[in-house]
Amino acid sequence: AAGPMAPAPAAEPGRPGQKVLRIYPYAVSRNRLERAIRELRVPAYITDTLADANLVLSIRAQEKRHPKKLTDAQARGIPLHLIKSNTVSQIQAFLREIFDVEEYMGEELSALREVEQAIAEVFESAQPVELAPQNSYVRRLQHQLIQRYGLASESRGEEPLRRVVIFPK
Repeated sequence: AAGPMAPAPAAEPGRPGQKVLRIYPYAVSRNRLERAIRELRVPAYITDTLADANLVLSIRAQEKRHPKKLTDAQARGIPLHLIKSNTVSQIQAFLREIFDVEEYMGEELSALREVEQAIAEVFESAQPVELAPQNSYVRRLQHQLIQRYGLASESRGEEPLRRVVIFPK
Protein backbone atom coordinates (compact mmCIF):
# COMPACT_ATOMS: atom_id res chain seq x y z
CA ALA A 1 0.00 0.00 0.00
CA ALA A 2 2.26 2.74 -1.26
CA GLY A 3 0.63 6.11 -1.04
CA PRO A 4 -0.16 8.64 1.62
CA MET A 5 -1.62 7.25 4.81
CA ALA A 6 -3.73 9.30 7.16
CA PRO A 7 -2.17 9.79 10.57
CA ALA A 8 -3.80 7.94 13.42
CA PRO A 9 -5.84 10.33 15.51
CA ALA A 10 -4.90 10.75 19.14
CA ALA A 11 -6.61 8.02 21.10
CA GLU A 12 -6.94 6.93 24.67
CA PRO A 13 -5.27 3.60 25.36
CA GLY A 14 -7.60 0.67 25.76
CA ARG A 15 -10.56 2.42 24.19
CA PRO A 16 -12.82 0.79 21.58
CA GLY A 17 -12.41 2.14 18.07
CA GLN A 18 -8.96 3.57 18.68
CA LYS A 19 -6.41 3.69 15.90
CA VAL A 20 -3.02 2.06 16.30
CA LEU A 21 -0.04 4.28 15.61
CA ARG A 22 2.55 2.67 13.34
CA ILE A 23 5.82 4.48 14.06
CA TYR A 24 8.90 4.39 11.85
CA PRO A 25 11.86 5.52 14.00
CA TYR A 26 14.65 7.37 12.17
CA ALA A 27 17.78 8.08 14.26
CA VAL A 28 15.70 7.16 17.31
CA SER A 29 16.58 4.07 19.35
CA ARG A 30 14.11 1.23 18.68
CA ASN A 31 14.78 -0.14 22.18
CA ARG A 32 14.00 3.19 23.84
CA LEU A 33 10.88 3.62 21.70
CA GLU A 34 9.72 0.07 22.55
CA ARG A 35 10.32 0.74 26.24
CA ALA A 36 8.34 4.00 26.13
CA ILE A 37 5.42 2.33 24.30
CA ARG A 38 5.43 -0.55 26.79
CA GLU A 39 5.66 1.67 29.90
CA LEU A 40 2.88 4.01 28.77
CA ARG A 41 0.77 1.16 27.34
CA VAL A 42 -0.22 3.17 24.27
CA PRO A 43 -1.66 1.56 21.10
CA ALA A 44 1.46 1.89 18.97
CA TYR A 45 4.05 -0.34 17.41
CA ILE A 46 7.29 0.10 15.51
CA THR A 47 7.46 -0.57 11.77
CA ASP A 48 10.48 -1.76 9.83
CA THR A 49 9.58 0.17 6.67
CA LEU A 50 8.29 3.60 5.78
CA ALA A 51 5.53 1.99 3.70
CA ASP A 52 3.99 0.45 6.84
CA ALA A 53 4.21 3.63 8.91
CA ASN A 54 1.62 6.30 9.55
CA LEU A 55 4.12 8.47 11.47
CA VAL A 56 7.90 9.01 11.40
CA LEU A 57 9.70 9.85 14.64
CA SER A 58 13.13 11.45 14.41
CA ILE A 59 15.39 13.89 16.20
CA ARG A 60 15.70 17.56 15.26
CA ALA A 61 19.37 17.28 14.32
CA GLN A 62 18.50 14.77 11.58
CA GLU A 63 15.94 16.99 9.87
CA LYS A 64 18.58 19.63 9.14
CA ARG A 65 20.58 17.08 7.13
CA HIS A 66 17.58 16.34 4.84
CA PRO A 67 18.13 12.55 4.69
CA LYS A 68 16.39 10.65 1.89
CA LYS A 69 14.19 8.65 4.30
CA LEU A 70 12.71 11.82 5.79
CA THR A 71 12.14 13.49 2.42
CA ASP A 72 10.53 10.23 1.17
CA ALA A 73 8.23 10.22 4.20
CA GLN A 74 7.19 13.81 3.53
CA ALA A 75 6.62 13.02 -0.16
CA ARG A 76 4.31 10.16 0.88
CA GLY A 77 2.40 12.47 3.20
CA ILE A 78 3.54 10.64 6.34
CA PRO A 79 3.68 13.08 9.26
CA LEU A 80 7.12 13.70 10.74
CA HIS A 81 7.39 14.29 14.49
CA LEU A 82 10.67 15.60 15.86
CA ILE A 83 12.00 15.23 19.38
CA LYS A 84 14.91 17.13 20.85
CA SER A 85 17.04 14.13 21.80
CA ASN A 86 17.09 10.35 21.62
CA THR A 87 16.10 9.74 25.27
CA VAL A 88 13.29 7.71 26.82
CA SER A 89 11.93 10.83 28.54
CA GLN A 90 11.73 12.75 25.23
CA ILE A 91 10.07 9.77 23.51
CA GLN A 92 7.59 9.38 26.38
CA ALA A 93 6.76 13.10 26.29
CA PHE A 94 5.98 12.75 22.56
CA LEU A 95 3.76 9.67 23.17
CA ARG A 96 1.97 11.34 26.10
CA GLU A 97 1.13 14.30 23.88
CA ILE A 98 -0.06 12.16 20.95
CA PHE A 99 -2.18 9.84 23.10
CA ASP A 100 -3.29 12.29 25.79
CA VAL A 101 -1.95 9.87 28.41
CA GLU A 102 -2.50 12.24 31.33
CA GLU A 103 -6.25 12.11 30.79
CA TYR A 104 -6.15 8.32 30.73
CA MET A 105 -3.93 8.15 33.81
CA GLY A 106 -6.44 10.39 35.58
CA GLU A 107 -9.21 7.90 34.82
CA GLU A 108 -7.00 5.07 36.09
CA LEU A 109 -6.33 6.92 39.35
CA SER A 110 -10.04 7.60 39.69
CA ALA A 111 -10.74 3.85 39.34
CA LEU A 112 -8.19 3.10 42.09
CA ARG A 113 -9.73 5.74 44.37
CA GLU A 114 -13.10 4.06 43.80
CA VAL A 115 -11.54 0.77 45.01
CA GLU A 116 -10.21 2.39 48.18
CA GLN A 117 -13.66 3.83 48.97
CA ALA A 118 -15.31 0.47 48.24
CA ILE A 119 -12.78 -1.34 50.47
CA ALA A 120 -13.68 0.99 53.34
CA GLU A 121 -17.37 0.30 52.65
CA VAL A 122 -16.78 -3.49 52.72
CA PHE A 123 -14.95 -3.20 56.07
CA GLU A 124 -17.80 -1.08 57.51
CA SER A 125 -20.78 -3.05 56.17
CA ALA A 126 -19.31 -6.58 55.82
CA GLN A 127 -21.27 -6.72 52.52
CA PRO A 128 -19.96 -7.22 48.95
CA VAL A 129 -19.45 -4.05 46.88
CA GLU A 130 -19.55 -3.93 43.07
CA LEU A 131 -17.31 -1.46 41.25
CA ALA A 132 -17.86 0.37 37.95
CA PRO A 133 -16.89 -1.47 34.73
CA GLN A 134 -13.21 -1.18 33.74
CA ASN A 135 -10.83 -2.57 31.15
CA SER A 136 -8.81 -5.68 32.04
CA TYR A 137 -5.65 -3.76 32.97
CA VAL A 138 -7.46 -1.52 35.47
CA ARG A 139 -9.37 -4.51 36.88
CA ARG A 140 -6.04 -6.28 37.49
CA LEU A 141 -4.75 -3.21 39.38
CA GLN A 142 -7.98 -3.17 41.39
CA HIS A 143 -7.65 -6.88 42.30
CA GLN A 144 -4.03 -6.31 43.42
CA LEU A 145 -5.04 -3.40 45.65
CA ILE A 146 -7.94 -5.38 47.14
CA GLN A 147 -5.62 -8.32 47.85
CA ARG A 148 -3.24 -6.02 49.75
CA TYR A 149 -6.12 -5.22 52.12
CA GLY A 150 -6.71 -8.94 52.69
CA LEU A 151 -10.09 -9.01 50.96
CA ALA A 152 -11.40 -11.31 48.24
CA SER A 153 -12.53 -10.13 44.80
CA GLU A 154 -13.67 -11.45 41.44
CA SER A 155 -14.52 -10.05 38.03
CA ARG A 156 -18.10 -10.46 36.84
CA GLY A 157 -20.02 -9.68 33.67
CA GLU A 158 -19.12 -9.52 30.00
CA GLU A 159 -16.85 -7.02 28.25
CA PRO A 160 -17.14 -4.06 28.03
CA LEU A 161 -19.23 -4.08 31.23
CA ARG A 162 -16.97 -6.46 33.17
CA ARG A 163 -16.46 -5.23 36.74
CA VAL A 164 -14.80 -6.18 40.02
CA VAL A 165 -16.82 -7.24 43.06
CA ILE A 166 -15.16 -6.99 46.50
CA PHE A 167 -16.13 -9.49 49.21
CA PRO A 168 -15.56 -9.32 52.97
CA LYS A 169 -13.31 -12.02 54.50
